Amino acid sequence: MLSANVVDGITPGVLWYNALVPWRKWEWQLLSQWSMKRNTPIGVAQLVRHWSWPTGMWQQLSLSGSVRTYHFRADDQLQYVLRYARYGLQLRARFRTHPQSLFVHRATATFWRLSEQAPTLDSTGAYMGKQWQRRPLWRVEWYTQRATLNSWSVEVGLEGSRLRYLGAEHRYGRMWAAMQYSYTYAPWRSIDLRFFIGGFFKNTAAGGGFLLPGAWNLSVQGFNDYGYEQLFVGRWQVQGIWSRQIALTEGAMKTALGPAYLQGRSNGLLWSLNLVAALPKDLPAGIVLKPWFDVGYYQRVGLFASDAWRDNLWWQGGVSLFDATLKVYLPLINAPRLEALYDQDGRQALWARISWALSLQHHDPWYARYRVLF
Repeated sequence: MLSANVVDGITPGVLWYNALVPWRKWEWQLLSQWSMKRNTPIGVAQLVRHWSWPTGMWQQLSLSGSVRTYHFRADDQLQYVLRYARYGLQLRARFRTHPQSLFVHRATATFWRLSEQAPTLDSTGAYMGKQWQRRPLWRVEWYTQRATLNSWSVEVGLEGSRLRYLGAEHRYGRMWAAMQYSYTYAPWRSIDLRFFIGGFFKNTAAGGGFLLPGAWNLSVQGFNDYGYEQLFVGRWQVQGIWSRQIALTEGAMKTALGPAYLQGRSNGLLWSLNLVAALPKDLPAGIVLKPWFDVGYYQRVGLFASDAWRDNLWWQGGVSLFDATLKVYLPLINAPRLEALYDQDGRQALWARISWALSLQHHDPWYARYRVLF
């Protein structure tokens, strides 16, 4: 197989696995790749053990161990390249329901160990080398779905971590809930609504005026994907089309400001409401056009507490092109604060405000099997 990203360049590789359908008690997958740009191995590996029972509360249980490592940032001026590695365990459980039940109940417990390289600079800013920084991350999630014509789902979760920053150890614990509802008004035509709310019950950085990995985001991009859970072409790009990739998680807003801006991020409370609607008919050549509208609020803390609450209430609307794998978002209306940030970044032109999301799950056979069988 062949893939690519900005830091690793072209990455040819081979995917080995022992099962797809039917699934086995023990399964493994190994994606071995080579970074042509960095001349070093990268990739992903996973080992899974499945259990299932014909009766009782538990329908299926899976315990997986995984490791992945790629490069995530490069500085051409200082001439360094940084790598990350993530390894850990995940336990997934599906609870039994009546054969005619419309409900699905799942629980997930995750523990990861994240290792990231960071540059070491002297007092003049000259590059001296790099060192590994490590942090644990644990997470517990519950998911309920009512799979009907007008389906809805609820997800709640808890997460915690600790890490060293500015010579001190910091900890955080946070919780969230995400609710989705889909109203189908015609075959393959629906109006989708999503509400997200998250907050912290512990955060030692809340009053310090800085943001740690794990801060909430109205818009998720590569630089604030702190768990390395999404696939980004350029995680730390600051200009160009690769800097405008987003992921539709947390606040799921379509604003791609990049790592130079801390606005839209919070050590406290954050909520968002996302609406997207399918038109009665597609455009010619099968092009899918969908209007969308987002509104979100983030609570500023520490260094950012002086701004008025109106600056922290964002809204945005526009149209999206394409569907499934690639979504391109064109914002047509923006809150005054967003307009000011776009202008500050020199993005007055409409085309310069476009963002896009890439979803490869539709091409992942293990993900499809998981959604159907687990």
